[in-house]
Amino acid sequence: MIQNLSYHITGRLSAPLPEEWNAFNRSFNEGTYYHYRCQGYVECFRATNAYSNYSVNLWINELVYPAAKNFKQAMMDLEQLKANTTVAELQEFKILQQQIQEFQQIAMVIIQNANHLNTTTAPLKM
Repeated sequence: MIQNLSYHITGRLSAPLPEEWNAFNRSFNEGTYYHYRCQGYVECFRATNAYSNYSVNLWINELVYPAAKNFKQAMMDLEQLKANTTVAELQEFKILQQQIQEFQQIAMVIIQNANHLNTTTAPLKM
């Protein structure tokens, strides 16, 4: 839903696109890339039942945390966008903000659980 809204907003904006909008999309897409890698890694865990503390820590530190850091940057970029009246007045942007709030709640649960499972590095603070 978030990416779909992002495409619609991009289509409604005129060139040149606001740099904050481009930054939000870059960060969110990078986070999405790591998210899909996380999902694939977990699917391998489930299919093989072959996981250890080492592989779980690898998953968290190399995939979950980078995804979270990119999503966190996207949220900061989104906050800056609120000052851009061209973007902030769009109905799709208001819906995007609601979707992001729901997304953040889910992301916090994932990070809390990842922090609980991680035994090699300091917990990630969001």
